[in-house]
Amino acid sequence: MKPTNQPDLGIGLKGDPFLGTSARALTLTEGKTSRRADALFKTLSTDYLLREQFVTDPAQILSEYVFGERLTERASDAANQLVYSVMSNPRLRDWMTEYARDLNGATPTRHAFALEFARAVAARGDEFVNLALIRGASEAHDDFVVQADVFRAIISVMGGRWESSGTEMSPGGGTEMSPGGGTEMSPGAERAFLRRESSGTEMSPGGGTEMSPGGGTEMSPGAFRAARLPGYLQVVLNALAHYAGQLRTRGALVFSGLESR
Repeated sequence: MKPTNQPDLGIGLKGDPFLGTSARALTLTEGKTSRRADALFKTLSTDYLLREQFVTDPAQILSEYVFGERLTERASDAANQLVYSVMSNPRLRDWMTEYARDLNGATPTRHAFALEFARAVAARGDEFVNLALIRGASEAHDDFVVQADVFRAIISVMGGRWESSGTEMSPGGGTEMSPGGGTEMSPGAERAFLRRESSGTEMSPGGGTEMSPGGGTEMSPGAFRAARLPGYLQVVLNALAHYAGQLRTRGALVFSGLESR
């Protein structure tokens, strides 16, 4: 069943036997997940409003359209915090590209992903990524499974879709799009993420902590340009990386889940 209040992407999700229970919906199936995510990313690349919705809530959009499961607000926010922390860290973005290339379109198991992600965070992570992981661990729910599934979907769609030449691909639909361009969010697009994370207060970029909001990273709107991915993937991933960098700079990722404990 197509989630309510969501546009029909026309990618054949309705009636699919894969969309049965939560256990089946949240278990990534080799090939099927990659195809669904690929169809979603192609649609996102040509639909600005849907892309804006995805960028401001990637975990929910991926879960609904790829896995057929609507997340709770808590699970979605926890997963998004980790996604934004990773996507605003250039070293971890590079790791995602390298890992996806090595997998060549295969979808890693949750255990395999967890091992590789742990190594990547140890070698290339920062305090924001660690804080997002602490938040997941502080909840009395299995948040890391949701976080891992979001990344596995993104990595699976990146793998095996490298350009054989340096030419840029148009994402289709007759619209010429710049793969390096970041999506500019409308004033209301930051939705409830910033409001919930700030707990009703105005967050300063430093968040009142010793953490540097920039984390020593310089965000580029063309963060995935050098990856030689198809244009439609670059459009979406660069928009996500650009928005993640804005959140990092504003201090919106300084959240542990332990503030009231």
